[in-house]
Amino acid sequence: MRGGSSAYILLLFLANCNRSSTLLCTKMPRRSIRIAAAKNEAVSDDTSISQEMTPLLRLGRLVKGRMVKRPSVTVRSPYVADVALDGCSTEDVPLALAHAPALDVGGQCIEGSEVHLLPRSGGGKTSHSVELVRGAPLDDRPGSTGVLVGAHPRLGESIANELLMRGYLKDELRNVLPVEVGPVTNLDDDRRSPKKKKARLEAGHDSLPSSHNGVKINLRREVVMGDSRVDFLMNLDDTENKVSHRIVFEVKNVVCCDLKPGTAPAKAKPGHCVIEATDSGDGYARTALFPWGRVRGQEFEGSKVVSERACKHLRNLHHLMAEDCTPVVLFIVNRSDCESIRACHEKCPVFASVLSEVVAAGVKAVGVRVRWTEEGDCYFDGLIPVLV
Repeated sequence: MRGGSSAYILLLFLANCNRSSTLLCTKMPRRSIRIAAAKNEAVSDDTSISQEMTPLLRLGRLVKGRMVKRPSVTVRSPYVADVALDGCSTEDVPLALAHAPALDVGGQCIEGSEVHLLPRSGGGKTSHSVELVRGAPLDDRPGSTGVLVGAHPRLGESIANELLMRGYLKDELRNVLPVEVGPVTNLDDDRRSPKKKKARLEAGHDSLPSSHNGVKINLRREVVMGDSRVDFLMNLDDTENKVSHRIVFEVKNVVCCDLKPGTAPAKAKPGHCVIEATDSGDGYARTALFPWGRVRGQEFEGSKVVSERACKHLRNLHHLMAEDCTPVVLFIVNRSDCESIRACHEKCPVFASVLSEVVAAGVKAVGVRVRWTEEGDCYFDGLIPVLV
């Protein structure tokens, strides 16, 4: 889009954004999270938790426990762990079998770790799933406790969906997009759940997609573009004037961080993310790190990497710039104790190099921090810089 056409669609979308935001009240399928109840509440400039803020996600009632062993003694899958639930004596009550889809969460979900689990229903071998883990404290002072960390792989994308639908990123992206991002609606939510669509319509919400004066705005998930599948595609379509624009979001879920010098524990396994911060003498400020894991068995452009998929996604975002797309890599920092985020060059120098390259070429990198409570609620906790 160029010139007058870009200005025209911007004005129309700004008018659309003045209407009340539509938040979806949903009941997700079994073994998936429950999205926060629909309320039209503004986001406070103060990023601390308040009663007036609406959670991005609500997992439901969580059960606290302690990781005993993974893989389980009885089920040898690496994705199944033995967990001792709080308030239950292991002498009288067998250990719970818990699904651990993120394995050891970069060394944060190992023997003795505090975990918060969601009960599962519908049969199967496991009775719970590991949703949150307790991260390392900022320092080694007596009584210091770490924050809760979103430990389920699906949480990053679910959080991103809510952020985009509610327009939390519009200020961050205003200078690089021809339109503001949100609030918008998600077409795929209706396609996947007729019951959800019926409930929304009965509540009097607008029909999908969002539109104003002929400009249609929608958000889709998991769309094939180029040689990979992007996490989110936002379409803005003015059919009358034949003007359209696409915004592509690739989501990276971030759970690991650096550690204050002198407080880092010994690595339990080679893939654990145990990295001390560089002490600048100005005081320690925690930084989130991505990716984590071992450089083993995967290659990207001839070099060993932690995640070929993550590097490929960055390169694909760069290529999409040639197709009149605005590409965004969205880092969801799934913990509230980090002041910035950077590529973990200690674990994967190739990813760090590719990220720096594509950002220099025009790909937008955005960092969002969230905060978890023991009740299973997730809150927006502000934007943080991405260091490249």
